Amino acid sequence: MSRTAGVNWGPEDVEALRRAVQGPVLEPGSEGYAAECATFNLNCGLRPALVVGAGGATDVRAAVRSAVRQGLPVAVKSAAHQIVASAEGGLLITTDRMKGISVDERGRTARVEAGVRWSEVLPRTAEFGLAPIVGSAPEVGSSATRWAAARARCWAAVSAMPPTMCGG
Repeated sequence: MSRTAGVNWGPEDVEALRRAVQGPVLEPGSEGYAAECATFNLNCGLRPALVVGAGGATDVRAAVRSAVRQGLPVAVKSAAHQIVASAEGGLLITTDRMKGISVDERGRTARVEAGVRWSEVLPRTAEFGLAPIVGSAPEVGSSATRWAAARARCWAAVSAMPPTMCGG
C-alpha cells in the first residue's frame, strides 16, 4: 500500500489503475519513479503517491477518474519546464509518451499531443513551409508555452468526463 501525506491507495486501487492504462503506474521507490518525477525546476520537487505515464488521452482520463474516486489531487507534467503542483500524496500524470503530431497544410495548422516538444514539431511543419514561432528553446513542450496558449485555435481538454474535441 502506498501511503503519503495520510492518503491511502490500496493495492486493489493501484492494480485497477494499472489495468485501466497502457502506460506505467509507478509508486515511490519503484524503478522509474524518480525519473518520471524529475523536473528542471529543482525548487518544485514532485512527491506524488502515484505516477501514471500516460500514453494517450484514454490513460489521462482513467488516471483522473481514479484520483477523483480517491479524492486525491492531480498534477500534470509535460516537458518538465513548467512549474507543477507537487501532487503531494496525490497523482502525477506525465505526458512524455503522448507524441502524436499531425499537420494540416491546407488549414495551416498542427495538432500536437501534450508530450510533444517544439523540436519535434518544427521538422514536421517545415515539410509544408510552415514555421511556428517558438522562441529560442525548441526543447520546451509545445503545449506549455505562452505562445501556444495565446495562439492556439483549440485545446482538447481531457477530464474524467467523456471526451470532447474542437471541430470534431
